[in-house]
Amino acid sequence: KYLIPTESKMLNASTGIIESQLPDGTSVTLNTGSLLQYPARFGASQRDVMLTGEAWFEVAHDKTKPFIISYGKVRIEVLGTSFYVNTKTTNGNAEVILSSGKVAIYYNDRPSVQVLLTPGEKAEIFNDQESISKSSNDDENFLSWKTKRFVFTDDPMSKIVHVLNKVYHVKLILTNGAVSDCRVTATFDNQSLASILNVLKSTLNLNVRNNGSEIEISGDGCR
Repeated sequence: KYLIPTESKMLNASTGIIESQLPDGTSVTLNTGSLLQYPARFGASQRDVMLTGEAWFEVAHDKTKPFIISYGKVRIEVLGTSFYVNTKTTNGNAEVILSSGKVAIYYNDRPSVQVLLTPGEKAEIFNDQESISKSSNDDENFLSWKTKRFVFTDDPMSKIVHVLNKVYHVKLILTNGAVSDCRVTATFDNQSLASILNVLKSTLNLNVRNNGSEIEISGDGCR
């Protein structure tokens, strides 16, 4: 059974991204709106934390003490690894994307039924069905919220708007379907939202209007 000790600490990224170091030297970056609970001192046999939301971990290697992330019934177990976790994706599931090392994912009542990830792989965790599927990760922008780097390769505007809304916490709206299918190939590195929109505006001949609560994007399409 998993329990957080009474002497616990909390990282709460309520107003913006937080970067911090845990007692074992593990680095964690929490996206806005995410929460991490951890003990003031890790136990003798394992390092337990609880996550709600989205985070990037660079786990300090310690083969005698596995690092275990819990949310609900799911456990994500590692030794020394860098990986991304999101317990609340837009479709209500969760995902883990591995950059280095190895990760084991399982449900706490079925620890022997594990999904093992190797670098470049992604696990999708279906909370309703209590199942886990594995595939290769094809999302180059899964860490854009942390790095502010975007790589778009023949991607439709609908996808680009979704990514920008998530990273910059804004409400970009495509007001007509013709613009949704416009394709873009571009790389943006640590640029402001205004700068990115200016490039898209001039490239696709778009109209961009900020009405305060949302930013409307329209145009004649790309046919």
